[in-house]
Amino acid sequence: MYIRNDDLLRIARLWHELAEIPAARSDEALTHCFTQLAQIIGAGNVFAVGAVRDFATPDPFDRLRGWRLRAFRRLHRDDGRDRAVASMLRRFNANAVDPLTEAFAASTGTTRVLLRREAVDDATWERSWMVNEVWRPIGVEHRLLGVQAVDAISESCIGFDRGPRERPFAERERDLLHLFLLGGLGFHREQAHAPARPGRGSPRASRRCCASSSPSCRSARSARRSASRRARRINTWSRS
Repeated sequence: MYIRNDDLLRIARLWHELAEIPAARSDEALTHCFTQLAQIIGAGNVFAVGAVRDFATPDPFDRLRGWRLRAFRRLHRDDGRDRAVASMLRRFNANAVDPLTEAFAASTGTTRVLLRREAVDDATWERSWMVNEVWRPIGVEHRLLGVQAVDAISESCIGFDRGPRERPFAERERDLLHLFLLGGLGFHREQAHAPARPGRGSPRASRRCCASSSPSCRSARSARRSASRRARRINTWSRS
């Protein structure tokens, strides 16, 4: 691993700080998490995405393999980023998926972090609509992604952005994020159990990025109801 001792101490300190924030203050915890990780890893912006897998409607042609993005939360937001996210979601809903997202969707069920060059070669990436039509217009050139597997049908993704004048993310940043995710499952679960405070467009609305119970031992009907409840809970997390 490409991690220094001071890196370990900073990650451990962040785990401790997050554990000290009560579950009822989930907004504060998430903002603190973003702010500190942006400094530790080195990024201009940090975002999180919640995803739920719909087992009730499997489709072999679905490039997201049943996963649907239900929530977005960003450290810094503006109209340009909002439009970029809306454009991306429209494409995803039309089954137009970029190669990096497709690579992550193909390896579900484990906590994982990949550098872009580990998942997609340069030539393929340069042809992607994601980098040319979504990232670069809002000043993003480099992105680091990590995914936390919470249970059989829910995952949360955290991402970091750098601009065109900054160096690409490398092995140190990859390993730092992986370390944080490996020790952060309790934080994600706590976020999921915090009381929901619905509110469209409110920056203080509660966010749900993961769910807590697996449908593996339930009937198909029960699993569908559970997925629906998760989706509603996650949607309250996305309006910020």
